[in-house]
Amino acid sequence: MDREQAAQDLELISKVMDSTRRRVDPQMFHLIIWGAIVLVWYPLMAWFQQARNGKAQVILGVGSVALGMVLSAWLGARASRRPRLPGANTSLARQLGRIVAIFVTTGVVLSFAIPSLAPHGEWYVAHVWGLLYALMLMTFGTFYSREVFWCGVPSLVATILALRWPEQAGYLLGPAMGLGCIVAGVIAERRVARLRRETLEAVDVA
Repeated sequence: MDREQAAQDLELISKVMDSTRRRVDPQMFHLIIWGAIVLVWYPLMAWFQQARNGKAQVILGVGSVALGMVLSAWLGARASRRPRLPGANTSLARQLGRIVAIFVTTGVVLSFAIPSLAPHGEWYVAHVWGLLYALMLMTFGTFYSREVFWCGVPSLVATILALRWPEQAGYLLGPAMGLGCIVAGVIAERRVARLRRETLEAVDVA
């Protein structure tokens, strides 16, 4: 009987720990924002590149980055005013935030280094971001949600295909990266909304 009780206690503890681990707000609305921007930005960038319209490429690139930064900063500030998910696992949320920061920082550094150090390296900056997005989502999914892991696979496939057809990289990577980020963001935001709803229902019952 003691063994059965101990097994039940361990199972209960495991469920509580798993629930606590999953109770995290990774604020993945940022991925929805950047996914939507990349979905439009990359195909347009490829089109302007093929048309040899450098001015349009610069304007599009600066405008896309500026729009993404403004929207992320605004929504991030709103979300930081008060926790969206009471009792959330803030430790895991910080770790997930560091993961994203590592990949994004690496991408920014390589975006300057590759064109500067490699002949015709500018053709492969999009490939770098495609690979980093794939690894970021797959790593994120390993710690947060299995569904998010699979959202990174299309970006990895598109990156490999874009190596064969580099002039089509924007058309291949834009949809793969954009939709992957949007789907991952929607999955996370729906989970946060469900956990918030369950918390409110529990408070009402209490």
